[in-house]
Amino acid sequence: MLKKLTDLKEKKQNDEIPEGYKKSEGYLIPKEWNLVQFKDLFNRLTRKNKENNQNVLTISARQGLISQMDYYNTLYASENKLGYSLLHKGDFSYNKSYSGDYAYGAIKRLEAYDKGIVSPLYICFEAKEGTNAEFYNQYFESGMFNREIYKIAQEGARNHGLLNVSTEDFFDSFLVFPLAKEQEKIADVLIRLDKIIALKKERIIEETRLKKWLTINLFDTLQHKYPEKEICKITDYIDYRGKTPKKATTGVFLVTAKNIKMGFIDYNVSKEYIPSEDYEFVMQRGKPQIGDVLITTEAPCGNVAQIDNEEVALAQRVILLRAKNGICNEYLCHYLQSGVFQKQLRIFQTGLTAQGIKGETLHKMKIPVPPLAKQVSICKVVSEQNNVIALLEEELEHYEEMKKSLMQLLLTGIVRVNI
Repeated sequence: MLKKLTDLKEKKQNDEIPEGYKKSEGYLIPKEWNLVQFKDLFNRLTRKNKENNQNVLTISARQGLISQMDYYNTLYASENKLGYSLLHKGDFSYNKSYSGDYAYGAIKRLEAYDKGIVSPLYICFEAKEGTNAEFYNQYFESGMFNREIYKIAQEGARNHGLLNVSTEDFFDSFLVFPLAKEQEKIADVLIRLDKIIALKKERIIEETRLKKWLTINLFDTLQHKYPEKEICKITDYIDYRGKTPKKATTGVFLVTAKNIKMGFIDYNVSKEYIPSEDYEFVMQRGKPQIGDVLITTEAPCGNVAQIDNEEVALAQRVILLRAKNGICNEYLCHYLQSGVFQKQLRIFQTGLTAQGIKGETLHKMKIPVPPLAKQVSICKVVSEQNNVIALLEEELEHYEEMKKSLMQLLLTGIVRVNI
């Protein structure tokens, strides 16, 4: 298999046609496959919302066509919705809006509701009788149709975030058409993976709920049972306000408030650095150490994580807490993430547009301090649950990557299924 893939890749790079394949309209496909026009497999839908349906749909990268009320908890639509397009379950819709996730817009199938409505700017369509809608749902999801949008979208003619794709050109575009039995097998393989991925997501939600329940029961019972102490008295407390470092493209990684998520530091967002030679000056108030607890004071406020890299710099709106006086860093980190502390934090937040908390207010806030043995036992329970969730997230990522790879192999005919 690996040799076949390598040979195919080399021949494609050399613009050669491998044995058993052919070129058609720029596509390299198996000889048994064909290209057909979009209009041969799908009918355009022009069904208007005469029934005044109020289920306005939007497109989500992970959830597909989903109700705006479910997604945003509000509506972004005109009061009169009679001009909207009405979709039935199983219908498709193409949104010409482009974004980071969808540079060529997105085609989604209505699966979550019996009916829904979309903006009249969307191009709506349904599978003709005999068309394998399940196969083409996977085909659109894979992004393979993007090359057709790229060809028909007029370059430089993007208007208010919309690609300039005419309905006529859309239906005149091409789709890869494998043998019917092969379409069924490919769709079956990918749908099975979808079910596994859905089960993993459900399990993560369940385990996250269990973690929330555990933390409520663990931390709520600590209040009034153990002495409460001000944060500044049980930690070395460092506020880096006023230290605006010079930025660079390389050097020491600068952890900003954007990098700090609830429970971890995300090094893939807000990638900023300070020159190595400035590190000592910027960190003269105190160098971060592995295990130190970070909490954000604004944009966003209240995210908490522990440092896992000893050579990082800290930006403004990030406060470092280093446990001392009978408290451990891990307990401190878990407690600051708990619902009981976060609820207390929200009471003291100020600001009309960006909610934040003053450093002097934060360091006077109190937390219960049980004996170290009790702290360790609490941390063990929470950490074990965190490990369960982290493992499930790794498994989910593995299956999502597996599906992406199989899409590229199966939907292009590089790997064939037995029929």
